[in-house]
Amino acid sequence: MQSAMRMTYHWLVRVLISVILVRLICFCFSETTRVATESDRLKGAWESEPDNPGLYIEYVNAYQWDFESYPADMLTVAERIDPGNALFSTLQLAEMADACTKKVDSAESKSTPSISPVLRKG
Repeated sequence: MQSAMRMTYHWLVRVLISVILVRLICFCFSETTRVATESDRLKGAWESEPDNPGLYIEYVNAYQWDFESYPADMLTVAERIDPGNALFSTLQLAEMADACTKKVDSAESKSTPSISPVLRKG
């Protein structure tokens, strides 16, 4: 009786180890070959309802998160699906303002004084 239980126990352990290994291999393979981004997923949702501004803003936000910029045709699409809504223009302007305030790391910026000569005391 004990040998039958021992064989069952060993069989069960082997099955569990096999299942764990298969899941681990599938997980590793799916993570390394995954190319779809959140913006890809949301673009598909928006394309299923192309006149829905709510889905479009979700896609635009995900796109900005994935690529650190907004889609090139954002204002054109926004004007078509939600004319007069300034949200998309505001997002575009905020991105442009952010780009203008990025710190420049170059020899020229290091040699330029940080305080304007007009503000310096003689």
